[in-house]
Amino acid sequence: MVQADTPVKPYLESMASWGKIILLAGMWLVVAAGKSPGQCDTAIVADEVKTMEALIWSDYPKAVAQAESLVGKYTGTTGWCLARARLALGKTQWTNGDYAASLATLEAAMADARSVKDVESMARINHVKANNYYYQGYYDSAEANFLRALSRFVGMRHRTGQIEVLHDLALMYHRRGDFARSLRYLLELERLKEAEPDFIHYVGDFTGINNYFIDTLYYRDVVRDESRLLQKFKRENNQVGVYQSLINISIALRELGEHRKAGYYAALGSKVMSKIGYYPFWYLAAKEYGLAGMKDSCFYYHRLALGELHRATRIKVAITYEQIGQSYRQFDEPDSALRYFRMAFTLNRAMNNRLTVAALHGDLAKVYDRLGNWPAVERYLEEGVQLAREVSVKHTSALYEFGRDYYEKRGETVKALIFSRLFEKLLDSINRNESAMELMRFQAQLATSKKERELEATRLLLRNRTITLASFIVVATLSVSFMVVFYVQQRRIRRQNAQLNARNQEQRAMVQEIHHRVKNNLQYIVSLLNLQAQTQRNAELTAQIEEIRNRIMTMGVIHQRLYQGQDVYQVDVATFVQELVANLLSTFPTRAPLTKNVEITSLLVDVDTAIALGLLVNELVTNAMKHALVNHPSPLFTLTLKTDQDGLLLKVVDNGPGYRYGASTDGFGTKLIGLLLRKLKGTLQQPDPNTVAIRMEAAVK
Repeated sequence: MVQADTPVKPYLESMASWGKIILLAGMWLVVAAGKSPGQCDTAIVADEVKTMEALIWSDYPKAVAQAESLVGKYTGTTGWCLARARLALGKTQWTNGDYAASLATLEAAMADARSVKDVESMARINHVKANNYYYQGYYDSAEANFLRALSRFVGMRHRTGQIEVLHDLALMYHRRGDFARSLRYLLELERLKEAEPDFIHYVGDFTGINNYFIDTLYYRDVVRDESRLLQKFKRENNQVGVYQSLINISIALRELGEHRKAGYYAALGSKVMSKIGYYPFWYLAAKEYGLAGMKDSCFYYHRLALGELHRATRIKVAITYEQIGQSYRQFDEPDSALRYFRMAFTLNRAMNNRLTVAALHGDLAKVYDRLGNWPAVERYLEEGVQLAREVSVKHTSALYEFGRDYYEKRGETVKALIFSRLFEKLLDSINRNESAMELMRFQAQLATSKKERELEATRLLLRNRTITLASFIVVATLSVSFMVVFYVQQRRIRRQNAQLNARNQEQRAMVQEIHHRVKNNLQYIVSLLNLQAQTQRNAELTAQIEEIRNRIMTMGVIHQRLYQGQDVYQVDVATFVQELVANLLSTFPTRAPLTKNVEITSLLVDVDTAIALGLLVNELVTNAMKHALVNHPSPLFTLTLKTDQDGLLLKVVDNGPGYRYGASTDGFGTKLIGLLLRKLKGTLQQPDPNTVAIRMEAAVK
């Protein structure tokens, strides 16, 4: 036995020695790699997540596949790595509108982050969860998660995280109709941005908060700040920063009503995005060129957008369809508009994007109204109002206003009055609640806060220069004295400017309110005339009442444009004449489909000129439809309004039997045309009985 065991013992001792050597070598390799079993390299994970998130904006199918791969790769590792991987997947799912899947993934990520007390991951998870709820219109859950994310970023003193959350939080309160809180967070956002001037983020839509918030100042500052950043990013060859600044400038110009320039910057930004492989925002350029009336450019960029949909998220696809529908509706192609609106509606409803679904109810109702499908109009109007009341004050207001105008046009006066009162009540709740004066204070703070900080920066600069020049006592004393005097004068001037701005804002709000009330009073007069017309059996008297109603509605359209626009003293001829002609044509149903061509040049005119020009257009269009085209087998109507070196030229052409103006001077309409021509310093010419050409000098100043 002893002899048999003797050769085995040295062998076992040798194997044990080799085992120790192999174990030590393995441990050394693990240490050299910077991790132990169950751990991961956080720097590598951070780079992988960053690469994956960039794919979201260039090729979504690849992004989601890579995100799922990351989660599989780091399952079983430490909580930090798995939390970041799951956060990336949840964010990817959210951008595609997969809200249920995203929330489930984020819940698992939150558990991972809590297990290692990763506060930053927890804050970012709360932020993405909040946006999941916000996009669906579930504001209570969104608010709770936004505030948790903000609290965690504040505790970490993480300024860029705070900026991102404050931006989305302000937008949410804006959509919800809580404008006071929206402005509070917007003001805090602006203060933090001063400490992070190079931080890249997208500008939000804070327009139309109410009559007391003059957002022109805010967006002018955006254009100035983003233009500065754009030059910096160009010098650094930072292409991501370049395209985001270009897009931000475009958004700000859009809110300022400068649509052609906005389209130019959106196209430039999208070209940069395409160059670096990102999904370009061609639909933004298309939208702005459409609003500028540039149809060819608008649909050129829409075609480019359609060519990129294979790598876009569902949300981007839905936005593209919606914008194409808007453009077709704007250029009066209702059949094509209906097709794209339906596709957008189906996608958004499948994603449960309740905010967008509410807006699309209004779009579909307007298209069906243009197509004459009244049951569909009323169905989408009723469903849209019910949903909009839950998710958006802005969409509710738009649907109330459309309902009022729709039922007014249909002659259902009682329903029109109901919607009119709902619309007025909603506007009063926005403009005359207890927070109205508070909003004015926030606006004044927002307009002057940057000026205050500029003064503080100037003061510090003066102090540093004084210290630097301390050796030159006499010169330094004189310099400081001069600068102090200059500083005091500048501060006094800036304070006076701030006071003047506040007064101007108050005056502008008052003028807007006057236009608003005048328009509402005219609307009530129209409603009373409709009631009177319905009780009359005399056809001639009813027709006269309708003519009076159309003239009053013409003046109402102008006052509506004035109180809704940025300029309360001038109105754009192109916008109000387009709307006026469309309303008039819809009140005269023709026996056969009407072929029309309306071309109008953009031109700002004062209120008196706008009313006179509107009444003149009303008379000419009414005469053409009433006496020439209503019973025509193939009616054709053309209206052009353009400027040249001699003034403003209005031309109306139809293919009816023809009529010579001036042949009879007994009619009220003929007398009214004569009065309006004298006011506008106009002359009327008729090269043939089917054409009326009026040249006006007073309209162009």
